[in-house]
Amino acid sequence: MREVRLLDGRYYGSILRHGQIADLLLTETVYAPHSIIPNHSHASPYFCKILDGNYTETYEQLTRECDAQTLAFHPPDEMHSERFYTRSVRSFNVEITSAYMGRIKQHTEILNEPAEFHGGTMAWLATKMYREFISRDNISALSIEGLALEIVAAVCRSQHSSTARDPALWLLRARDLLHARFADHLTMAEIAQTVEVHPVQLARKFRRHYRCTIGEYLRGLRIEFACQQIVSGNCSLAEASIQAGFFDQSHFSRIFKTLTGLTPGEYRSMHRTRFGISCRDPQSQSRHKAGH
Repeated sequence: MREVRLLDGRYYGSILRHGQIADLLLTETVYAPHSIIPNHSHASPYFCKILDGNYTETYEQLTRECDAQTLAFHPPDEMHSERFYTRSVRSFNVEITSAYMGRIKQHTEILNEPAEFHGGTMAWLATKMYREFISRDNISALSIEGLALEIVAAVCRSQHSSTARDPALWLLRARDLLHARFADHLTMAEIAQTVEVHPVQLARKFRRHYRCTIGEYLRGLRIEFACQQIVSGNCSLAEASIQAGFFDQSHFSRIFKTLTGLTPGEYRSMHRTRFGISCRDPQSQSRHKAGH
């Protein structure tokens, strides 16, 4: 099968919204359940934030599982394919045109490797950008470009540090413990004892490698889990708060808005929409004009 290279603004699936801000192309797309997207590439690098649903993506003989907390970066001409499951998938894509890349390369040459982020600051930044995209006012363009630059900077840092020494095994064990027991009331002493290091060393090394404190990392995991529960619609906001490890719903709401820029109710409303539009070949789609 001939490999397809998609030009700027072209995607498999159906385009719901499209706009252009400061040489950034912003597109919301939807994919039908059980779709299979063949191997293809994009002429320009782009970020993809999953808004709803989940799927498996294959790239460079690797696979990643994408869900509503995933932000993936695709470098230009990276070959990848997708397999979708039983639900429709919506995604928000931000393409970096050659004009914008020219400005970025005045400061760094690093933006040429795939990257992925699950929850945390990167997902929240992309969610804020999407919110500005769908409810634009006279400040949104400035806000969107600022958020895009924050994401670009974070990806560049992650790629710059990717060649650094891998974290110690005990640090990986500490991280895995946080993921396994994020809803529990863990103490620094308990974590340090489990991985057999001093609490001071744990705190220092964790912050240096993950660029945040253990408390910040744990709060991010809790909010990430709450987001998944809210999007699934299987429980109330109060139940999502308790299941995520928050005993005070007002505290949960404050932390949620600090990290995502939205209240839990706003986040649920933004992700509740469902689409059943079938996939189409991108070559048959007309290019949506900027600002549509």
